[in-house]
Amino acid sequence: MNVVRTAVWMILTALVVGFVVLNWGAPQQVKIWPGSAENDFLFEWPVGFMALVFFLAGFVACTGGLQRWRTPPGSTPPLPPWHPRSRPRPPLRRRR
Repeated sequence: MNVVRTAVWMILTALVVGFVVLNWGAPQQVKIWPGSAENDFLFEWPVGFMALVFFLAGFVACTGGLQRWRTPPGSTPPLPPWHPRSRPRPPLRRRR
């Protein structure tokens, strides 16, 4: 399974690198914060650089690189509402 996963990541990385190389050229304006015509907060980045940044951000998110900040150690995520153990148990009836 690790061989397949590695092969998929290598192919995906090669496609992204090819896209970056083909689109590295004149910078494009990216509006970060809207404003009036003269006061827009703009960056001028090459399209390939933007693709590389977003690919790396998605890679970190998909591989769970930020997992340690979301859940404390030793805890488990909450159960979904349709899970049988997430419903409260009915009260016990006492026999007389």
